[in-house]
Amino acid sequence: VSTPCRHGLTFTGFGRTMGAPLSMLNFFAPIGRTGYGVLSYNLIRAYDQHVSKEIILFPTAMEFQNDLVRRWIANASKFKKTDPSIMVHQASWLSHFCGMPMIGFPTFEMDEFLEQEVAILKALDFILQPSQWGKKILENHGFKNVHIVPEGYDPAIYCRELSLRQKLERIQRQGVSFVHVGKFEARKSSDEILRCFLRACDEGRERANFCFHACNPFDSEW
Repeated sequence: VSTPCRHGLTFTGFGRTMGAPLSMLNFFAPIGRTGYGVLSYNLIRAYDQHVSKEIILFPTAMEFQNDLVRRWIANASKFKKTDPSIMVHQASWLSHFCGMPMIGFPTFEMDEFLEQEVAILKALDFILQPSQWGKKILENHGFKNVHIVPEGYDPAIYCRELSLRQKLERIQRQGVSFVHVGKFEARKSSDEILRCFLRACDEGRERANFCFHACNPFDSEW
């Protein structure tokens, strides 16, 4: 959403260019190991590595700290409400920050919003989404200021995409592999996913693998 320039940063992804040099970008976001806590941390880290280190973080929740997070928080003494701000949170929280402009990054799973949430979203100057799906839902509710910021991936962890030939060779060698990553809970149908996979394997003759990477840090009995 931004490109570096000689005197600061020029934002181009929001449909207009900010004339004044960007000295600081404020983030209001959770830092965690699940959900949008992960999204927030990786988004801010990518901005830090590839755009600018002039970042202030106001954590709405924090499950861990490291040198990066502590440096972002320590910049709070430089805060100005006239600097641009991004808040990553549920739509109902996006009235709890300030900045010029105010940029909201709402997280949601449904295609409907409460009346109060729509009113909060209308107060934002720009809205960010990680996918065309989220952008389309917001546009269906009348929003014209939505822009996509892909979540991306870390190439140091994830390999480059295999060719079709390599994929077919792998399937012939080890079978089809399914992967599920997420918090183990009823709303994500974790138990049903396991049961369906086992039932499908019992009924079929094809070899298949299932990597089930799940946990629930909010469940003390997990």
